[in-house]
Amino acid sequence: MIQALILDMDGVLFDTERLALKLQPQAAAAYGFSLPRELLFSTLGRTMAAGKVILTEALGPDFPHDQVMAHWKQLMFADMEENGIPLKPGAKELLKALAFRGIPAALATSNNEGIVAHYLALAGLEAAFAQVVCGDQVPRGKPAPDIYLAAARALGVPPGAC
Repeated sequence: MIQALILDMDGVLFDTERLALKLQPQAAAAYGFSLPRELLFSTLGRTMAAGKVILTEALGPDFPHDQVMAHWKQLMFADMEENGIPLKPGAKELLKALAFRGIPAALATSNNEGIVAHYLALAGLEAAFAQVVCGDQVPRGKPAPDIYLAAARALGVPPGAC
């Protein structure tokens, strides 16, 4: 029996991956680099540290990862401030249904705490989750299961019941 639900954030709750695929190349172009779509796909769902390794290996040691990612975050936040955060269809309804049924929800994401707090505030979902576990809170990022196991522990529910 399901006792709790653990949701990923990007691509599940928010349609931010589509926005990232649009804006990361713009951020890289500002520094004279091209980010092919297939390379970007290989970084989706990964921690920022894992993405840095992937991009630096592919683009070389001169790729200014930290500066590009800082510029990308500025572009993302500006877009979201202007257009709102893109929610996946049914996301708010799912969270309301869980709350109505008394089923706790946790958010488990590779993103860091600061970004997660900003996204949840923009969407008005700060109180929707009983627990939030971020990529910078676990030793290994996805595809390792650490983040989901930590979310289950935080909820006090066995992983098999999530």
